[in-house]
Amino acid sequence: LRSIGHGLDRERNRTSSRDQVDELRREVGDLRQRKRELELKLAMSSAQRAADEQTLKGLQRQRMQVEDLVRRKVTTSIRLDELVAQIDVKQLEIDKSRELDRTMSNQNNSIREELLDAESRLAKATAAWDATRALTQTTSRENSSDEATQVDIDTLLEPLARALAVQ
Repeated sequence: LRSIGHGLDRERNRTSSRDQVDELRREVGDLRQRKRELELKLAMSSAQRAADEQTLKGLQRQRMQVEDLVRRKVTTSIRLDELVAQIDVKQLEIDKSRELDRTMSNQNNSIREELLDAESRLAKATAAWDATRALTQTTSRENSSDEATQVDIDTLLEPLARALAVQ
């Protein structure tokens, strides 16, 4: 009974170690996925901001041309007011984009730290699982030889046990 109990304990430990490794693998996979998604969002945001900055430069050139036309009294200042409003909106979009990029960069750094920690825990759990499996295999071999010996002893002692029972 004792050897059966030990065997069950070893199997529970092995299963627990394997479950922990599986859970950590999922966690690492999830973190890697989140990191990739965030990096993609950052790249898209940077590309959009670069396009917005080009648009802003174009609007600023137009403003300079319209200012010149307003000075020469060729056009009214209404067009200039519209350009200034468009420039202000575009600048606000660029500023918000930069702030969002800073936030996403901070999140990316945080995820990177979590990922390093999870990968470290996974390596330790994998090593523990490997050690548990090796111990289980070694103990299984010992137990099977012990069980063979136990069967032989039981077989040898069976006539004695019957004789004692009869008396």
